[in-house]
Amino acid sequence: ERKMHEATAPAKRFVLCGHDGPVTCLAVNEDLDVVVSGSEDHSCIIHNISDGGYLRSILLRGPVHLLLLSCHGHLFVFSSLISDDFYRPFSSLSSTPSSSSLFSTPASSGSQTTGMDTRHTDLRYQLTKHSVNGTQLRRVVVENRLAAMIMTGDGKFIVVGGPAGYIGVRNSNLDLVYAYHTFSA
Repeated sequence: ERKMHEATAPAKRFVLCGHDGPVTCLAVNEDLDVVVSGSEDHSCIIHNISDGGYLRSILLRGPVHLLLLSCHGHLFVFSSLISDDFYRPFSSLSSTPSSSSLFSTPASSGSQTTGMDTRHTDLRYQLTKHSVNGTQLRRVVVENRLAAMIMTGDGKFIVVGGPAGYIGVRNSNLDLVYAYHTFSA
């Protein structure tokens, strides 16, 4: 006999695989039937929601921090931008995902693997726009690390927020429309 106040956890439907590093963000669009995960391994992986099937991987030039998936099927990714001299991902992505779980973390071995050469301290960042088919449509370099991204309901604008009260508005082509900086007193 179950009591009314007891909640039951939903049954696990799928284990999504593919990342070689910790997952840092997720984006879901039920209408498009996709879930996208971003990782420290410099990749985004797209899976079907309905059957958990692997669709494709997108390899970026640094760890992925934030994701947005628009109602129009565009994927917006905020990631670190590491120069080619320092670009050392966990491993190159194959056409099919590895057997590691999407939601697992690397085994602790006393040292933490970050998936990049830690001697590089001059990090820059990028915002990229991709089709859900994986084609990069646009890329802009940004100077500030972002802490949040949200899209307007009509999919026309992205509002971003960063350190020290930075707020920016970009159109869906990633052009900066408005920037607001607050200053500490």
